[in-house]
Amino acid sequence: MGIPSVGTVILVPFPFANLSRHKMRPALVVAHAEFNNVIVCQITTNPYSSKKAIVLQESDFARGNLKAVSYIRPDKLSTLETGLIRAELAEINSQKQRQVKTALIKLFG
Repeated sequence: MGIPSVGTVILVPFPFANLSRHKMRPALVVAHAEFNNVIVCQITTNPYSSKKAIVLQESDFARGNLKAVSYIRPDKLSTLETGLIRAELAEINSQKQRQVKTALIKLFG
């Protein structure tokens, strides 16, 4: 498997914030980094109470989809080696990609 495009939803072992463990979950590729790494946002089915979470519905996909309404967490980023990618699940449409990019710009503003 090569380096996935920005906007691709992948399945990866996403680390917990304290790095003690990880959980296999979908993540959204938001940027490419050097040395075969990608920067990803966590995707979860739990809405939490985060005002930063971006809802992800069936209509937001250009290719494929997820089994349930999910939430992109732009405030939960990780840099991962592409060798950790277990599968490419879907690709979000350009409108949703712009929404995520805007959220990231606001986050780092």
